[in-house]
Amino acid sequence: MDNKKNSHLYIETTLNNWLDIFRLNQRFLAKFIFRGQSNEKWGLSTSLERQIERLFPNLEDKWTTPTQEKFMLKDFKWKYPLYSMQSPDPEDDIEWLTIMQHYGATTRLLDFTYSIFVALHMVVADNGNSGAIWAINKIPVNFT
Repeated sequence: MDNKKNSHLYIETTLNNWLDIFRLNQRFLAKFIFRGQSNEKWGLSTSLERQIERLFPNLEDKWTTPTQEKFMLKDFKWKYPLYSMQSPDPEDDIEWLTIMQHYGATTRLLDFTYSIFVALHMVVADNGNSGAIWAINKIPVNFT
């Protein structure tokens, strides 16, 4: 991205301590949704995309991601009744993906939260490195 041309599209800042977070204007923060990541070098990519990139760094066929996801969904749906008495609608793949993600599977979903503190927890929970919090203005993307 050309930073001179698109510099108005984002702001990058570093918060060094808890007090920096409390000093942020809460009314200003109410306009955002947040994503906490344990690695500051990650862009907004899903765990499935990062896994495929890690396993196949030279892969050029981007259709691998949906194909891999289809196999994972099929396998998860087949085994899920062993662990739960209630299953979602077999056709509701998004619901199935949320359950998979809840149990730690790699998925194409990205979690966001309305709370900067929940996002911060995701950064520091088991992280020895520098993490990042993404803040996206929810008004232009219709998150109400």
